[in-house]
Amino acid sequence: MKTNILFITAGNIGRGGIQTVLLQWLNQLKDEDLHFIWYSPGKVIDKCFYDEFGKYDIEIISGNHADSWRKYSAIVQDLKRILANNSIDIVHINTGAIYLHCIAIYFAKKNRIKRIISHSRNTGLEKSFISKGVHNIMRSYIYHNASQIAGCSQNAIRWLIGSENAKRSGKVIPNAIPLNKFAFDNEIRSEYRMSMDSISDKKVLGAVGKLNEQKNFEFLIDVMKDLSDVDNDYALLLFGSGKKEKELKDRVKSLNLEKKVYFMGTSDQIDKWLQAIDVFLMPSKWEGFGNAAIEAQAAGLPCVLSDVMTEEVKILDCVSYLPINNTEAWCYEINSLIKTGQSIFERSSNSAKGVNSKFNSENAVKDLKDIYGIK
Repeated sequence: MKTNILFITAGNIGRGGIQTVLLQWLNQLKDEDLHFIWYSPGKVIDKCFYDEFGKYDIEIISGNHADSWRKYSAIVQDLKRILANNSIDIVHINTGAIYLHCIAIYFAKKNRIKRIISHSRNTGLEKSFISKGVHNIMRSYIYHNASQIAGCSQNAIRWLIGSENAKRSGKVIPNAIPLNKFAFDNEIRSEYRMSMDSISDKKVLGAVGKLNEQKNFEFLIDVMKDLSDVDNDYALLLFGSGKKEKELKDRVKSLNLEKKVYFMGTSDQIDKWLQAIDVFLMPSKWEGFGNAAIEAQAAGLPCVLSDVMTEEVKILDCVSYLPINNTEAWCYEINSLIKTGQSIFERSSNSAKGVNSKFNSENAVKDLKDIYGIK
């Protein structure tokens, strides 16, 4: 008899961090007797990516709810219906949306489901005294009612249930990433750099993520402005889409950086574009883990990361952590990395170290099997 797992995320269904991780988990678990029901309150925004799940034993339910206060009651109705119509054995909530953990745990317990996994994949910012208070109440509820606490990093677990509780509970489950596909390839590097005349002979910087407040790409635009004022040979590639796209493009235009900063959109070829980049940047305001930084290191890239990011993400020695209130420090570090440079041999060697990390899909899924009770 199959084990039925209700897997719950927040936001839209498209190419992104948790969606890619889930795809890798499904691939590694395909020989197990499992049936997944994936519920997300948002919309399907990438049909091609959605279709990639077709070869696995998974049913995808998108709520199609707009991001407004009305979505909360709609989510409640969705979960009640899903739990009533399916014989669920495991509820696995994997999101940084703490309210969704609480709603899902409540209805899972009401349906007498014993294995309830509250899995944090992010950290966050509480912007007011009230939101901090509400967060602490939710933390306590999750800690006392989920049967298993997990997170993509120790920081993510602390954010979900609080620092003191995290000392007593919580299992770090590394995100599953197919690192072999990111291994450095000099031929691909040449091909992709030549595919854009504007970057073929430039010092190319890159960043990957949603165009939202968390990823903080406006900071990178300011860094590019400072770099370009003294060196005309830099280019910045931004991969992703999101609510702040127009605002970011307007900022680029106002700073006369249209021929320096390129919005590449959402891509299914990030593994290849990383080959074309010289330095990878990630200035997040908060981050549960940061899959993209692991992928960049698998490609042998030096990385400059926000100092709020966990040290757990560091595989290679050429990873720097800097505060995100100082563009001068980022410019200095980027210039230093570019001047030092890497030979093809060095980048290939770094790439091999990254690929052989504990975050590879085959290694990461062992911990997932453990919390699912799979022997």
